[in-house]
Amino acid sequence: MEKGDSKMNRPYIICHMVTSIDGKVTGDFLFTPECAEATDIYYRINRERRTDGFICGRVTMEGSFTGGFYPDLSRYEPVRCGAGIKTDHIAL
Repeated sequence: MEKGDSKMNRPYIICHMVTSIDGKVTGDFLFTPECAEATDIYYRINRERRTDGFICGRVTMEGSFTGGFYPDLSRYEPVRCGAGIKTDHIAL
């Protein structure tokens, strides 16, 4: 590619997933004997690709990467706006 080529800096993204027939991406089905081969293949491919990045949601991250550790946040008050509803904070 030439230096001015607009495709030069674009990432190459692969959506690599295991899903149930009804479209679930997580759940008890992942631990059934019928799904064992599919999940083994999924993780093998994930390891072999040796990617520069990995994207997953909060629930997957908590379940897969914390080793079951959940910090005790009970001493902190929840952040609430005037109506008592949690909102996004946008720093300006």
